[in-house]
Amino acid sequence: MAERKDFDRVIEQVTDDYTDNTGNKKQTLKPRLERMFGIYDRLEIRAAISKIEKAGNSARALAKVKVDGFRGSQKERLFGSPFAARDLQIDFEKRGGDWKIVGSSLVSRRGLF
Repeated sequence: MAERKDFDRVIEQVTDDYTDNTGNKKQTLKPRLERMFGIYDRLEIRAAISKIEKAGNSARALAKVKVDGFRGSQKERLFGSPFAARDLQIDFEKRGGDWKIVGSSLVSRRGLF
């Protein structure tokens, strides 16, 4: 669970050179997250990590992610469908002794459905 007071701690985990597969950068991500923290009392982020690959000071995690926003007891799905989490690839680098998020991308699902 993340609340408004946690915003600075959350955004500190994202590097200044962060980019995602849709072209978002930290400069566009930060105001978007600020708006979300302003609208909702708290955010619940659930990630089930299925794979982690590490090479030196870089790592990549594959995860199924859902994000819900809460206003009081009312819940709204912000990321993922009502029935399924979204597949997300998250790229990390070790900087200054800490692992930071340097990028992310949605993983397309292939198959019959």
